[in-house]
Amino acid sequence: MNKAFFNQIFNILVSPGKTWDNIVYEEEQTQKENPDTEHSCNVFRSYVLPLISILTLATFIGMYHSGLEIAIKNCISIFISNIAAFYISVYIIKSIGNKFYDIEINENRTKLFVGYSSTPIYVIGIITNLLQLTFFLKIFYIYTAYIIWEGITILFKVKNNDKGGFLVFTTLVIMLMPIAIKAFFSILLPGF
Repeated sequence: MNKAFFNQIFNILVSPGKTWDNIVYEEEQTQKENPDTEHSCNVFRSYVLPLISILTLATFIGMYHSGLEIAIKNCISIFISNIAAFYISVYIIKSIGNKFYDIEINENRTKLFVGYSSTPIYVIGIITNLLQLTFFLKIFYIYTAYIIWEGITILFKVKNNDKGGFLVFTTLVIMLMPIAIKAFFSILLPGF
């Protein structure tokens, strides 16, 4: 993690439209320079995974007062559910987008989209898990919809008549997938 990592987080939160333009430009430049390289893999390793790792660490710090065992269980649950949510969201958005919307969506762009669109969820999760008293901050998850709105226009060139439906669909998938997987994980392993 370096200054560019934190700048990217700040930029996607403060000016998503401009940041999405930069992301697309970087992806296109990477494809021109090296067609065999997938920019999305680099984004997962250099952006999504560090954010999930910071979220996991924040969960450990915030839950440590409840006991080491509880803190570790919550960390495992948070880490696995967020990584699984990323990949399942990519699959669902790519599949449904190609099938039901008149949009050509490739996996590389979808990984970029899901990774950067999830930024408010990760950042709010980090803050709420560290402080343990700021549950009300979760209302700002709604900001994810604005980042997604900017992203679907720039990344996927969604037509105006499809924007509303695609926005609702992708927002629900990105916001609810980590919650659903964590709930499934809790049912599957009741001690967690």
